Amino acid sequence: MNESKSSGAGTDDVYEPKLPWFTAADSFLRIVVIRRKSKPNLPDEVDVFGKYVAAQLRDRPMRNRLTCQDKIQSMLTKERIKLLESPGLSPPMLSGTSSYAGDSTLVSTR
Repeated sequence: MNESKSSGAGTDDVYEPKLPWFTAADSFLRIVVIRRKSKPNLPDEVDVFGKYVAAQLRDRPMRNRLTCQDKIQSMLTKERIKLLESPGLSPPMLSGTSSYAGDSTLVSTR
């Protein structure tokens, strides 16, 4: 409704709600609702590196691609196991729900 008012649309184009209780609910909720500014979804260095690796893999023949994927997955799995065996890790790192994206989605292809 607000978008149609601020878009410069003519009075015939402004959205009018059909629900009989909309005006009452809108007047109550309008004071409660806090609009947040959205943050841009910018890729970080891990996203960029992942895309770089993906581009490199796409340029390789299938057999070579699978060999590279296996080596990369093996290395990542070994490093994750080292982290699991390290004393004093915080629970999020052990649970697979850590803040570094994609950690819990790593799956062995063997």
